[in-house]
Amino acid sequence: MWRTTVGHLMQSAADTPALRATLLAKLKQILVQERAEITQMILAEHIDSFLSDIIKFLLTCFKDLASRQKCCECLSELGAIDPGRLDINLLPDFNCEEPEKSALVKRLTEDYLFKLLKKAVCQAQAGYAIQELFHECGCTGELVTKHCSSQGCSRQQPDERDRGALALWNSFRPDVRDSLNPYLSSKYSLRENATQPDLPIFKQKIEYRSWVVTWTAHLIGVFHTLYLGNQENRKLACSPIFYACRQVISYDIDTALFILPLLVLNVIRSGTTEMRNDILAEINAVLEGCKTFVDHPKHTVSINDDGQLCTQEVFYVVAWLTKWAETTGAQASASECRTATAATRGSAPRDQDVAQVVGMLSQIQQLQIAKASLNYKAYARSLMHLENHLRTLSKQQVELQNQEPTKMRRDDCVKLLVSENAEFLQRIFCGLDDPDCLSGLARLRQKTSLCEQILDHESTGEWNEALTCYEQACQYCASHSTDYKAYLQGRLKCLRNLGRWGTMLSLITSEVSQPSASGVAIPSELVSYGVQASWRLGDWARLESFLAAPTCPSDWECSLGRCLLSLQSESVDFTKNLAAACGNLTAPLTAASCESYQRAYPSLVKLHILQELEQAQRYKNASAAEVWRQRLAITQPSFKIQEQILNVRRLMCRIFRVPEEEATHWLSIAKTARCGGQFQIAYNALQQAIYCNGLTAAPANTQTALKYRLEEAKLAWAEGRQIAGITLLKKAMTSRFAEATSSCDDSYKEVKKYGGTALTFSTM
Repeated sequence: MWRTTVGHLMQSAADTPALRATLLAKLKQILVQERAEITQMILAEHIDSFLSDIIKFLLTCFKDLASRQKCCECLSELGAIDPGRLDINLLPDFNCEEPEKSALVKRLTEDYLFKLLKKAVCQAQAGYAIQELFHECGCTGELVTKHCSSQGCSRQQPDERDRGALALWNSFRPDVRDSLNPYLSSKYSLRENATQPDLPIFKQKIEYRSWVVTWTAHLIGVFHTLYLGNQENRKLACSPIFYACRQVISYDIDTALFILPLLVLNVIRSGTTEMRNDILAEINAVLEGCKTFVDHPKHTVSINDDGQLCTQEVFYVVAWLTKWAETTGAQASASECRTATAATRGSAPRDQDVAQVVGMLSQIQQLQIAKASLNYKAYARSLMHLENHLRTLSKQQVELQNQEPTKMRRDDCVKLLVSENAEFLQRIFCGLDDPDCLSGLARLRQKTSLCEQILDHESTGEWNEALTCYEQACQYCASHSTDYKAYLQGRLKCLRNLGRWGTMLSLITSEVSQPSASGVAIPSELVSYGVQASWRLGDWARLESFLAAPTCPSDWECSLGRCLLSLQSESVDFTKNLAAACGNLTAPLTAASCESYQRAYPSLVKLHILQELEQAQRYKNASAAEVWRQRLAITQPSFKIQEQILNVRRLMCRIFRVPEEEATHWLSIAKTARCGGQFQIAYNALQQAIYCNGLTAAPANTQTALKYRLEEAKLAWAEGRQIAGITLLKKAMTSRFAEATSSCDDSYKEVKKYGGTALTFSTM
């Protein structure tokens, strides 16, 4: 029953954007009510594709600014579902075939302008655009009345232009025709207030919407100028269609995003060299706006949300143009194969268009796109563009050697790969979590730099070794240099991943208290790491002081710290802080929703955490063991993901003074860390679990202590201390189950525990 309702809600939300936020609120209610059944569907051996459809729908709704908050709430209710359980394709459907004029008018009118007629703020602009589109296609009220109305009785056959106009009109849905009918004979006019922007339009900290609208309006003006100079050119025939939308795009960014790649394509094909250079300069300005790739493996990248969305739009335009060139080139080749004569007559202009677009794309540095993609964690895209860059370099090297491409020596390719791009590839493979490629890359390197060695250690979770490398590097750098700051952040990250949060705070304090730092504000990076260490330790006084620092950034860790602090102090600002933390995730999710669920997953994990925080605050307790167990089971089974969730949970248990539950979460962290090969973290977490339960370092022989004994034995075995593991387990069995079959109320549980422990013992 609820599935049918959700299906109707998704369809209605797609058709009526004005009601989308209300419908998403209703969808959230259903997800809350049917949580148990949905969880069973997720944990089933074969997951229902309906869940994939729901998540895909929610991610695509991020394109609507007004619906993002509601989408976040729905996704947080679902939880961070393991990407391996879902089959979601978020890549845009590149329909790169150049539409006919009537097809373009139909899509613009029905999918975009028609919906804007219901908005009072832009009804006049949308009406003007529809009026001009109909005028351009020859679709008038007189023609429709003459041939389509019930009173029309003309026996005269329409000419070719009229037939096209009538076909366009009849292609609209009946409800759309009823709304559009007044605009067949309307007399709207616009006041022109266009100004010529300074190029390039993109500037640092420019709003995404402003950039898209301004660039689209500029290209509309450029294309219309070309049309006025040569109206007989068929390539310019769509200019009046775009020109009719010159003001409506200011009110609806979706319309601007739809026509932007078409405008770029047409200006490249028909424009002058100067116009193409302006487009190239705009693309380069956006890509250079996020130029933060340096030679330090742990340089912190400060990502602006609007800049990220602008870069994502450039990615889309470049991909769209590439696909158009491939598709059009393939069609031209097929035409040439069918008939050489026809191809000679008809495909020459098309070949010229393809050559113009390919030439334009070749001027965009693939390495620059790869670096921008890496900065925004689009690792798969970064790898694709880096491969294109390497192919270009290989081809150039072959041409210099006057060799055939197939005769390029393998040693030369390897040398080129390793000497110039090994570290870049290493970062990409670390982001993709691909240990096989990292291992192969390490074998190809002839020399290993300190930065590459650090990345090797971090990719395999060897944080102690990475910390040693960072400390060694810090010794040879001046304390005020950029290198030292980067390596210091690396040390702090290693300490955080090792669970040595107290050492983190000591290091930050020592850096701030140095004479060279007196009178200088604490760097935002150190504030962020201070917040991370403080809330993990539950040091609320330190956390409050870091959050009050003027240089405190608005990143995830600081937003989470504010939420936890307001939860601990029972502040009325909790809801505001929670909404701000959720709002900071909308831009990354919007950008990721254009590519893949995998790229969006880190942000979904953060939404997962915020939902549990909200639930704990609502019910004023952290006793949701079964619900939390199920929510953890649906996540990706990796230490990196589950450790974030478990750390917040055990801190909530401390806030609400539930030491037994806190100990349980510490034990879960120990198990997850052990399975992930993080033995130092597992040992620390196990000791914390024992401490929370009020047990000694050598637990007493109680039923509660047995699970700690068992985990301690498993940890010893995993570390290679097999004899110690067997000894611990044997001692637990001997002392605890000496009278396991005695007649007591929980004898069955005792025997069951004994059987499980004995099985573990025999396995060891």
